[in-house]
Amino acid sequence: MRVGIVQHITVETAGTYGDVLTEAGVDTVPVVVADHPRLPDWHALDGIVVLGGPMSATDDDRYSWLRGERAWIRAAVEAGRPFLGVCLGAQLLALALGGSVYPGPAPEVGIAPVALTPEAERDPLFAGLPGSLSAFHWHGDTFSLPPGAVLLAGSASYAHQVFRWGSAAWGIQCHFEVGADAARAWAELPPYAAALQQAHGADALGPLLTAMRREEAAWRRTARHLAQRWLDVVRARSTGGPPAPAPGGAGG
Repeated sequence: MRVGIVQHITVETAGTYGDVLTEAGVDTVPVVVADHPRLPDWHALDGIVVLGGPMSATDDDRYSWLRGERAWIRAAVEAGRPFLGVCLGAQLLALALGGSVYPGPAPEVGIAPVALTPEAERDPLFAGLPGSLSAFHWHGDTFSLPPGAVLLAGSASYAHQVFRWGSAAWGIQCHFEVGADAARAWAELPPYAAALQQAHGADALGPLLTAMRREEAAWRRTARHLAQRWLDVVRARSTGGPPAPAPGGAGG
């Protein structure tokens, strides 16, 4: 299997999701869009992962490649390619499919739980997980659900955290795939540093990293569950079989 991994900046990687792909022997095709805005031919990919970044999903004036990326996402997803969008990747998915992206009430930065919806109990990825999940957040934008999307999780501050469109495309605004080391690298970028200070004041990074280290093991378990289930969907699609069932035999 070949899975395209689209990074918008080098420090935002696939983390635990990428670890699962590597362990499964998946041939990954990485692209850092900021350095190389030409995306691979999605027809040659069995699945697509699109990661986060400090830019807004609507910031076309500053990042001319965003419009083309959204069109690429829409074409691939509408053709049935399994898709996993994380943070900015989730926002781009929502926007590409007819939703909107706009600033949230305040930056959501730090650790906060997300509550799964009843629909998540029947979802191919989220079925079998607890109804409340610890998650990491570092974003200031939110999105409306595109037509036909199913809401799977939300937080107290941002109601739309996770959604599925169709039977093979997921957007996950929050993070389960990263830990304290990633957050330290993100904090060196001015947009992220500004959001952290706005949310928690000066000198917030140290306490945040300490709290993250306490949660990392739980996040890895969640991320591994999601990535393995997503790979089940990719395998089923690439072999022409039916969509992978959720645990217990429930369909997605």
